[in-house]
Amino acid sequence: MRRRWILATAALGLLCVGVAAESAGLREIGLRIDLTLQPLYANNEVHWNFNIGGYALVTFGPGWGLRASAGFDVLHAGPYLGIGALRALSPRLLVEGDLTMQWGGAARTPITTAGAGLRLAGAVPGGLAYQLAVFPVSWTLASVAGAPATFSFSPSFTVGGGFLLETGFQFGEAVTMTFLQAPAAAAPVLPLGEGWMLSARLTSNFGMNFAVAL
Repeated sequence: MRRRWILATAALGLLCVGVAAESAGLREIGLRIDLTLQPLYANNEVHWNFNIGGYALVTFGPGWGLRASAGFDVLHAGPYLGIGALRALSPRLLVEGDLTMQWGGAARTPITTAGAGLRLAGAVPGGLAYQLAVFPVSWTLASVAGAPATFSFSPSFTVGGGFLLETGFQFGEAVTMTFLQAPAAAAPVLPLGEGWMLSARLTSNFGMNFAVAL
């Protein structure tokens, strides 16, 4: 069953990138690396995910876009998928809705997060790029220690920066902090008290911005 999921994920990821590459509205394409600190200790040890994958951003009509990503957790042999819709409110401010699914370990149910929020992104003279995203409306479906999967409220915020060159090549780093409700009798790595904990993710990206390159 796991092998089927992996093959299906790889096929869908290649399809997303292929469709984007054929689209006249291709805006960005590149490599994405995620290092995620899981919120709970597993057997008294810190648990990480290390994902490597690709992403593409395609624009559709005035102010609309679609971002797709797919890759693999090299530490736990589990694929992931992500898809998001974007609507520009101004040249730098976007409203987004995202859905991500991460398989890994022995869990049959993927960790699934659906959320919506605002993203401020742009560049300043000298090629310095920046982003600030806040997703106050977000829920995560996950299973803890083999228990039935449950929904939990999971707002997050992201701060990032990087460089956007005149050739269109871009690279950057971003840190995402996600607030999660801590299960009863659980051992959070980053506890906040009052039944809450944190999960942290560091994202590196390297790619081409065709809006600049053209």
